[in-house]
Amino acid sequence: MDLDPAVANEGTIDAWLTQVRKGHSRLAVLAVLSKKPLHGYGIIKEIEKGTLGLWEPTPGGIYPILKDLEHEGCVHGEWTQQEGRWRKVHSITEEGRRLFKRAIVRQEELKQGISELFGKFASDTLGVEEPLIPPNLSPMRILAGQEGLSNEERLNRLRVMRERLKEAVEIMKRNLERIERKIDEMEGEKS
Repeated sequence: MDLDPAVANEGTIDAWLTQVRKGHSRLAVLAVLSKKPLHGYGIIKEIEKGTLGLWEPTPGGIYPILKDLEHEGCVHGEWTQQEGRWRKVHSITEEGRRLFKRAIVRQEELKQGISELFGKFASDTLGVEEPLIPPNLSPMRILAGQEGLSNEERLNRLRVMRERLKEAVEIMKRNLERIERKIDEMEGEKS
C-alpha cells in the first residue's frame, strides 16, 4: 500500500519534533523546578501548560531525567505525603540553578544562530537585502548573569538592549515595506 506523501511527511515532521523535545526535556524540567518544587506528574502538567498543550511529556521521559538530574546534584528529591499519597517532590539545587542559567544563555545563543540562518534563507528567497529577524536581540544574553553586578552595570545592559530593540524595529519596518511592495508587485502581475 502506497502512503500519501503528505502523510509520510507529517510522520517525518512528528519524528523530528519528538527529537527536538527530547533535547529540551532537561532544560524544561529545570525551568519548571526553578519556579517551585513539584512531583513528577506536576512537572509534566506544568510543561504541558507552559507550551499551551503542544508538548505533554510522558512519565517515561520525565522520571529518568529527574533521576539523572538528582545524581548530578542539580535536583533534590524528598518523599512527602500529599493528598494521602507518598510522592517524591523535587526541588532545584544551587548547582541546578547555576547550570540552568548557563544553559538558558547557551540556548538563546543557539536560537539566535538558527534564527539568523533561517533569516538569511528567507532574505535570499524573498529578495530582502537584510535579515528579516534582526541579529543580537537575545534579552537573555544581556539580562542573564546579573548577580554581583552594580546597578550601573545593570542599567548599561538595559540601555544596550533598548538600542538593539530600536534597531530591530527599524529593520523590521524596512522589511515590512519591502514585503508590501513585493506583494503589490506580484498582485499587479496577476491582473
